[in-house]
Amino acid sequence: MRKSVRFKIILYTLLCLAAVGLFSNLYLYSYINNIVETKADAIDHMYLETIRMQLDTQFSEISDLAILCTSSTDVSRLMRNTELTSLTQKREALRVQSQLNDYLFSFSQGKYINKLIIFNEHHVSVQASAKNSGTVYDLSILLDSDFYKQRSLASAPFSTLVPSITPYKEDCLAGLFPIVSNINNQIESYLYIELSPDIITDILNPYSTLNPIFVATQNQKKILKPYWSSAALQNVDMNRIQEHSTFSDGGIHRKVMTEPLTTTGLTIYSCPDVTTMSVDNKNMVYTLVVVSVSMLLVSICILTILSNYITRPIRKLIERIERISGNDFSFDPEIEKSEDEIGAIGKVINEMTLSIKSLLEENQERNEQQKNIEIALLQSQVNPHFLYNTLDSIHWMAVIQKSPGISQITQSLSNLLKNLAKGTQDHITLGEELSLLHDYTAIQEIRYMEMFEVINHIDEKLLSYKIIKFTLQPLIENAIFHGIEPTGNCGTITLNGYTDENFLYISIEDNGVGMDEATLQELLSNTKKAKNRGSLNGIGVRNVDQRLKLTYGAQCGLTFKSIQGEGTTVTVKIPKEKDTDV
Repeated sequence: MRKSVRFKIILYTLLCLAAVGLFSNLYLYSYINNIVETKADAIDHMYLETIRMQLDTQFSEISDLAILCTSSTDVSRLMRNTELTSLTQKREALRVQSQLNDYLFSFSQGKYINKLIIFNEHHVSVQASAKNSGTVYDLSILLDSDFYKQRSLASAPFSTLVPSITPYKEDCLAGLFPIVSNINNQIESYLYIELSPDIITDILNPYSTLNPIFVATQNQKKILKPYWSSAALQNVDMNRIQEHSTFSDGGIHRKVMTEPLTTTGLTIYSCPDVTTMSVDNKNMVYTLVVVSVSMLLVSICILTILSNYITRPIRKLIERIERISGNDFSFDPEIEKSEDEIGAIGKVINEMTLSIKSLLEENQERNEQQKNIEIALLQSQVNPHFLYNTLDSIHWMAVIQKSPGISQITQSLSNLLKNLAKGTQDHITLGEELSLLHDYTAIQEIRYMEMFEVINHIDEKLLSYKIIKFTLQPLIENAIFHGIEPTGNCGTITLNGYTDENFLYISIEDNGVGMDEATLQELLSNTKKAKNRGSLNGIGVRNVDQRLKLTYGAQCGLTFKSIQGEGTTVTVKIPKEKDTDV
């Protein structure tokens, strides 16, 4: 039987529409599913990175406390004793104990420290008043422990769970820090810090409702997990997790994601649910059959309407995802109106965007708090008004007794402390910055008996430009300590300034020992180098560079030019910004 042209047109049209519709639906479903999985994976990584940053911050602050305790001259002097028998020695021990208690009291993470003990090989020890009460047997238990005997094999502090030296207490994270003598550079004593596992679980708890998450120790034998962790974490098989990238949790397939901590040997494990993100093949086949049959039964007009009905919410999802890529994390109710799988995807996307927005705001607030923590700790140690009044009294006593040197250094110190107490993030004029610099160099010239000379060639026309407070002082400080002082000779530090169309440049040049490329990179990458024995405010060269970049952008900051044996030149580049009040 010969088929009519109309029949062929209808048949071929329906077949083409069915084929195109089937292919289009498969492609669009795969495309959206891939985008959602990619974004979900990125969010999971962001959660994991946020937790890692919080834990690294916690352990970095613990390390800072250890450095603060081990760098004390009182501690070093006490640990050179072989016994504590005389009244003077006992008073010195009490003073060191009081000093450690003050450090611990002002430390934000002090609630997690179970023990803090400083001791030497002669069993001379001092213990701070930490979370767990100290006993006379603590040092003996510590010295007999496997942790202390194997201390030379430890690759990182707080990397494994060890038995607490306090009987009947939970296992703890322990760290042993050597204290090096400033006389012969030999290890003369140790600082033992014992941390509660709550320092980790308190951070994990808020995130455990999203994904199962835990932290494994360095030897992968023990884990630290939230108190209300899922059943999958109650008996975790670490060998299985190491061998496989996924595992089953009560019928839910989970993916294993890891993130090692940079400050210690611990590793974070996150196990997000991948079941809801996978495509159900059976349901997909049913959906495709229904769509294909519908296309064959309805007219081209109905197919067009149906196509628009399907593609419109998908198009909104794509537009919403593109806006997310452009950092638009606002809530969009339009993508949830569809009461089907697409609406469910839209709901998931909205939840993801709100979570990202919350995390970004939390990270921004935490970064601001971290910037101000050092100056806040400094200001909490001393009553500023008492200190300023005392310095002012010394200044006027020196004036009355006609001691201009004492008067000058006292006045300079008072000016520096007043400005330091006001904060280091203020924008001041270059003239005011140079005035602070003059006070600092006046003190250092007396300290080093005029071993160096500061020559200022900066034009007065540039003094009205604004700059972040204490930008130049750390660079002069670095030039004195690491440039001129090692030469053993008198040196010169020269300041120059100039501008171009958009930027202000200030250079600090010294004729000291200079640096090779390795030393320069170490100076810019190691934050602990900034906190040397002569530092005024703990702001190092790397910190100055980061502050400038955070404030003005990546195109600004510090540049270095150094030749060993000849000297170093540091150039500060900032935007031209005039003080309107000058």
